[in-house]
Amino acid sequence: MNELNRLSASEQVERMRRREVSVQTVLEAHLDEIARREPTINAFVTVDADRARCRAEALDRAAARGDTLGPLFGLTVGIKDGAPVAGLRWTRGSEAYADVTAEVTALHVANLEDAGAIVLGKTNLPELGHGRYGGQTDNAVAGLTRNPLDPSKTVSSSSGGSAAALAAHFVALADGSDIAGSIRGPAAWCGLYGLRPTPGVVPNWPKADPFEGTDVVGPMARTARDLALMFDAMRGPRMAPLYTVPAPVSVSESPFQGLRVAWCLRPDGADTSEAVTAALSPLRAQLTRLGAVVRDAEPDLRGLHAAQATLRDVGVVVKHGEAIDANPSGFSPELHAALARGREVTSASLCQSTRVRDRCVHTVHAFFADHDVMVWPTSTRMPFGADAEAEAIHEDWRPIELTPCLHLPALAVPVGRTPDGMPCGVQLIGPLRADARLLALATALEAALVPA
Repeated sequence: MNELNRLSASEQVERMRRREVSVQTVLEAHLDEIARREPTINAFVTVDADRARCRAEALDRAAARGDTLGPLFGLTVGIKDGAPVAGLRWTRGSEAYADVTAEVTALHVANLEDAGAIVLGKTNLPELGHGRYGGQTDNAVAGLTRNPLDPSKTVSSSSGGSAAALAAHFVALADGSDIAGSIRGPAAWCGLYGLRPTPGVVPNWPKADPFEGTDVVGPMARTARDLALMFDAMRGPRMAPLYTVPAPVSVSESPFQGLRVAWCLRPDGADTSEAVTAALSPLRAQLTRLGAVVRDAEPDLRGLHAAQATLRDVGVVVKHGEAIDANPSGFSPELHAALARGREVTSASLCQSTRVRDRCVHTVHAFFADHDVMVWPTSTRMPFGADAEAEAIHEDWRPIELTPCLHLPALAVPVGRTPDGMPCGVQLIGPLRADARLLALATALEAALVPA
């Protein structure tokens, strides 16, 4: 039975829809895996097996009646604990919310459930998605999440619980949120696919600042096909009341033929290690063989990384300042420090950061007139230790932190392995609303990279 949870999500749902195996049987395979490995990995803040079993029984009854079955019928999903699910604990990784039970369900989660998915639990994250800026998925409520591929290594931050749950085969699919690379970083070091979508394509509600497009939610999966399956379910039919954009359009079946690729393994001068460069470099020849036209190129993004940091700190004030002021002892020193930085930002500094961001947005728009997709690394180094403190972490986060301010879709694709045996990968970055193209490219690339 335990082998069922090791099938791809697409394979699982096909077997359940054909009634070759019951939803309850597949669920128990995932719960068995959680019982065996979760004490070591610590991917979850909360697992609600009883709720999941009730849902699985209901889905099996629906199938027996001949009801219409959704595209995610019976699939287990992990939901990052930054998003609410009605009736489940909603800690957001903070002691201030440790005993809170959500009264509403996030729209993207409701879409997943409407499609037939089973919410198995809430996955771990740093406090409020920020917490320890060194890059760990850790908090005072649930503790530290470890990498299932090597528990001595990190899962990165902050959708690390979702990445770990996927890599450990605890769930078939998982969501993440991405303010500064939090979907793509964990995906890279767990050998997964993860999409930061164009803001507004996937509804992100409830949200403290509904017009702010840096913070998005998106799918994570073990295969590109699974990622596309989850993405389609997440983005409808329930739509956010504000800041919703049209869904992306489809693309051709031969997405690499004539594709203009801008190749850069050190964007904005990022200090990408030789180990990562060596692991990723063979991909360039592979893209050429697939029909792409690959050139060394990158847009001029000078000053954007500093502007991004300023805007993120201001975001802490907007989203969390009132709550931290009302309950100072409930939040960590790291959150207080971020709040203080945000409040120290002057109007002149904020205006300057906004001008830098706007200039870079226009630069990138012009850049995509001559290029269809950018290929950047997802990480610049091999995964650091799960127990490493912030001062011992030397990852250069620019490749994943630069894109959110530009509102660009970016898809993490596992490509190779570094000398420590851990996975690394690239990002496929496209212009606004190029989500469908990126998914098509990832699917084609996945097939091309499978060993013969």
